[in-house]
Amino acid sequence: MSVDQMFSVAQQMGLGRELDWLCRRAALAGATSLPTGLPLFVNCNVSTLLDPIHRVDQMLLVLESVSRKPEDVVLEITEREIVGDLGRLRSVVGSYRHEGFQFAVDDVGEGHSTLEVLAATLPDFVKIARSMVVEVGLPGPRGVIRAVVSFARETGALVVAEGIETVATARAMYKLDVDLAQGYLFGQPLLAEAIPQAVISLPPVRSAPPSRATADSSAARERTGYALAADQFAHTSTAGAS
Repeated sequence: MSVDQMFSVAQQMGLGRELDWLCRRAALAGATSLPTGLPLFVNCNVSTLLDPIHRVDQMLLVLESVSRKPEDVVLEITEREIVGDLGRLRSVVGSYRHEGFQFAVDDVGEGHSTLEVLAATLPDFVKIARSMVVEVGLPGPRGVIRAVVSFARETGALVVAEGIETVATARAMYKLDVDLAQGYLFGQPLLAEAIPQAVISLPPVRSAPPSRATADSSAARERTGYALAADQFAHTSTAGAS
């Protein structure tokens, strides 16, 4: 059973919020082998985030139990249903931010109300859906990616391209000024204890206020080695053609 299927079944059984919360706690507990200070991206469904039973104080208690600070956590909002109350979403996100949490919006370009969620949350990280990334050669997806990058520059967010599996796609994202990238081209999913020390040692990436967005985004690309990787891809491609 896939993750989407599991959440779909849980939703049908009225247990979607419980499963989401359980996964959130398990993710934080599974990251205890990682040093503090690294940003931990933790998925959370919108309905669970808005659930008055699972408030920010409960999240703080979970973090205390695993010796983490809110500043270490990026709550990655996923959309599995329509967001009905954007005003409450804005308020809840504000209460988490007050404690030091950061936010990402996942799968931008898909979902039910991505534009409204972006506007309501002003996320620190915007993650472009794989379906957009792999079709970057087409005018439509390429235009969406450019629009997302423009939004990020305006608000101070960093843009992450998901699902990068080829050198050509990585180079295309770099040319479109996408800040960060993830996908099998860079590495397979690993348990926390198996992550190479070279990756753990990279300086943490943080978003910046809009006034510093462009400069900070460029620095982020250098810090993560994304620019270096893109240059290496270019040299490899040139050598192969000659």
